[in-house]
Amino acid sequence: MDPRALDRLSAGADLAISALTSLRSHTTKGADEDGEYVRTWVFDPGDPRSWAVATWRPGSADNGIQQVGDRPVCDEVVQAYAQWVARGESSRRQFGITVTPEGQRIWLDDPERVLGSAGS
Repeated sequence: MDPRALDRLSAGADLAISALTSLRSHTTKGADEDGEYVRTWVFDPGDPRSWAVATWRPGSADNGIQQVGDRPVCDEVVQAYAQWVARGESSRRQFGITVTPEGQRIWLDDPERVLGSAGS
């Protein structure tokens, strides 16, 4: 997984991945003693022990992913991305959210087509 890919995702892909996995991501760009890099962190806000980080360096063949914890967060992101592609790469305009006293549901195209939910 190229960490630059998560930073370049469309809003629809980002919404789908977040709804399907409840994971969050953050990409940073910078430089250190080894040169320039792009680094993407993927984490479970409910479980600080489960996270992954992918680092890309220009010209390096040794770009890698480190995954920590019981939850395979990186694998889940890849699977959710594949689901988004298989469903036709929906745009952000196709998503909706329903909020009730019981919680919230994120849906695609129709309120009955729920992708993810969270309780209050």
